[in-house]
Parts: sequence; structure tokens; C-alpha cells
Amino acid sequence: MITSLPPLEAFRRDTVHLSSQDQTPARPAAWLSAAILLHRWSESSTAERAELREGLERVLEQTLVPAARPAPYSSPSRASDGWIAWAARQIANEAEDAGAYHLAWTILTGVESMSPEDDLERGRCIAQRARIARKADDREGAEELYRTVEEIGREIGSPELLSRAFVGYGILARVRGNYPDARRWSTLAAVEADANGVTEVSSLAHHTLMICAGVAGDFEQSLLEGWLAFQHTADDPDREAEMLFTLGQLLIEMKRPHSALHAVAGGVARTTLARMLLPGLGTMALAAAQLGDHRLVDHAARRIDEIAGRQILPYSLAGAHLDLAAAYFRLGNRPAAEDYRQRVVNSALAHGFHEFGHRAESFRESPADATLVREQPLGQRGLDVVARLERLGDPETLLARI
Repeated sequence: MITSLPPLEAFRRDTVHLSSQDQTPARPAAWLSAAILLHRWSESSTAERAELREGLERVLEQTLVPAARPAPYSSPSRASDGWIAWAARQIANEAEDAGAYHLAWTILTGVESMSPEDDLERGRCIAQRARIARKADDREGAEELYRTVEEIGREIGSPELLSRAFVGYGILARVRGNYPDARRWSTLAAVEADANGVTEVSSLAHHTLMICAGVAGDFEQSLLEGWLAFQHTADDPDREAEMLFTLGQLLIEMKRPHSALHAVAGGVARTTLARMLLPGLGTMALAAAQLGDHRLVDHAARRIDEIAGRQILPYSLAGAHLDLAAAYFRLGNRPAAEDYRQRVVNSALAHGFHEFGHRAESFRESPADATLVREQPLGQRGLDVVARLERLGDPETLLARI
């Protein structure tokens, strides 16, 4: 369970997750500085806060990543009181993405203490903390926090907060395997978010609907929902890449490997983050294997091995190794397939990745199942999405880019 801690203790608990090379060492230090100043603010008198505000604004401005592009509904003027809260939430989001859950949580509780009377801002912070709780596998805690967000949303008549609560319920239902509830809540979230310009929530809602449609076997609807999720990424290159890699995986299931490589190429052009690239490279290997392209599969394997040599991203790496095992099984390269399969088994035992371990063990009995695909016909809307995806990236550039 994640709780609010003094900044230094939060930082200490997160240290094990901050060894990834996706950010420079200066980034965690900057997050810690912001957390300390917010903590000091919460304990200071009114007279002290005027001086603290100047220092806090300076730290937040220096810490914000240049690529941060706020959505219109959450982008207050730099001179307004709401700017500090918005900037701190962006920094908490970056810390969360790096796995620094305790530090992100502490920053968010600091923001809540700054303006306890601002219900909209408080609801945004609670929704973000609910997401952290879910990622930390505290599903009951996450659901309770989402209920609080819904209550605040209804009290103040905020479609944004309602959509954040609904999308949270939908994701929790999906994680629990309750796809009817996941579809119902995500549809409600999409309706509220799409109508009110809450692009971040729109993307998440359509992403969940994409998964629900895929599980139901409606691949064309899944593709359409995935395209909507991509369109609602609010020009966030890393999120765009994540969605393109996900769409690539779907296209592989639809037996459209060439189109999948276009999607992967578009994603590779948009991100340099290893935690994003690993699943993208795995998708690339699977698509290339369907095409019988040994050279591209080997290249994906070399790039994944290179990342493995300098990163501590066990979950993402296990998934990429599982994709490589499946790709090499499909190509008939049993030694390489067995090598990567065993790496997945070892990682599953070391880190408790039971699903990966089970799937890797099943390769021994029926390796062909790892690459089973179904050809899916498409209507005009689906074909239009495929055509648009194929314009976003060129597979011929993949070797040069990665």
C-alpha cells in the first residue's frame, strides 16, 4: 500500500526503481526537490509561504520536461495560482512513469494541501493517486479513491472528474477480467471525456474499449477504438508510440504483419524510452517472423539484448523475450527460441511474473501456439484506419532508427 511519506523516506523507498537509464540522475533529484518544497509549504505559516512560493515556482519551472504539453482543460496561466498545482502534477506523473510511486504520491498529497478548497484540483490529484495505487496492485485502495473522485465530481458538476472516475473503474474491471463492466464504464468515460475535451481520459477509455473488443473477437471494432485512442494522445510522442505499438500487436493478431511493421516504425520514430521500445521491438520481431524476415528478427533481438545490458526493466524485458521466443519458434530457429524462452522462465521465477512463466513453459509442448494468428477481414472503416497507420511509419527505416 502506498501512503504519504516524508520526501526523503519516499525517495529512499523508490531508489530501487530509479536505476533505469530512461532519465538522467538529475531527474529524480529534481523530483525530490519539488517534493521537499511542497512538504515545507504544507507545514509553513501564511507569512512563510510568500517566500516559499518563489522558490517552489523556480524549482517547478526548472524541473518541467520541455515536452510537457498540457491539455487545454488543465493548462492555467503561468501567473495564476493554479500553475503550481498543474506543474507539480506533471512532475508527479513523470516520477510515477519511472516507478517512483512513493515520491509521486508524496508530491500529489503536497499539492492537495496547498489548495484544499479547490475541489477540481483535489479531485485531479486523488485520481492520479488512484492510478498509482492500481499500478502498485492496491486495487481496493484504488477503487476507494476513484469513488471519492466520483463523489467530488457529482458534488461540483465536473464532467472531467466523472470521466476520470469512470475510466478508473473500467481499467480496474478489465484487470479483474470483468470485461462487460470494463466496457460499460469505459463507454461512460469516453462519452464524458470526448464531449468535454478531456483528451487523456478519452485515450485511456478508448484503449480499454479496444482491449474489450479484441477479447470479444471483434477485431475491426478493436482497431477503430485503438485508432481513437491514438488520436486522443494530445500530441504526447511517448503515448503516441505506446498506442502505435499496441496497434501493431493487434494487426499481428489480424494477420497483417506488413501493416504492423508500419505501426511499429511510426512508434520507433516517436520515442527513445526503453520501457516503450522493448514491447515495440517485441512486436517488430513477431511481425517480421510472420513475414519470414530473419534479418529483422535478429536485429530486434540484438537491440533488446543491448537494452537488457544497461537497464533494469524486468517486466518489460520479460515480455520482449517472450516475443523473441515466439518469433524464433515461428522461424524454426529452436536454439534461439529456447534461449529466450529460458530467460523468460528465469525472470518469472525471480520476479513472480507467473503469466509470463506459464506462457513460456507452454512453448515446450506446443510452440506453434505462441504464434497462432487468425486472418480477419475488414470493412471500409477498418481499411481506412490501416491505410492511415501505414502512412505513419516506413518499415524500411527501422534498421536505421534502432
